[in-house]
Amino acid sequence: SGKEEVYTSLLDAKSIRVALDAGAYNGDTARELALFAPSLKRIYALEPDTRTFRKLDAFCSEYDGKTTLVPINAAAWSSDTTLTFGNEGNRNSGIFAPDKTAKRVEISAREVGWWVRFLPCDDI
Repeated sequence: SGKEEVYTSLLDAKSIRVALDAGAYNGDTARELALFAPSLKRIYALEPDTRTFRKLDAFCSEYDGKTTLVPINAAAWSSDTTLTFGNEGNRNSGIFAPDKTAKRVEISAREVGWWVRFLPCDDI
């Protein structure tokens, strides 16, 4: 399949040990990556939307695979800051919505303790 080719040929998923999913939504990408990455030990899953984060957190709590899923209610950004963010509770959440804020954080590989190789960014 197309996804299998992406994970095996383009990303070389079998060698990924740690991943950072920026905009993790409900854990769908983490679930998919775990299927193709037998060496995967940990996924840091960032989701800034508070309602969607509850779904992600529930998924991570119930996940029974060998990969450790670490849900983090924050967003990736170039610095530690607070930006205006829209809590829409769906894939349409994003920055610049009026009267909504979410802490934006930058997570370096040094902070997470591993070298991060797989970084899906949904809204670039």
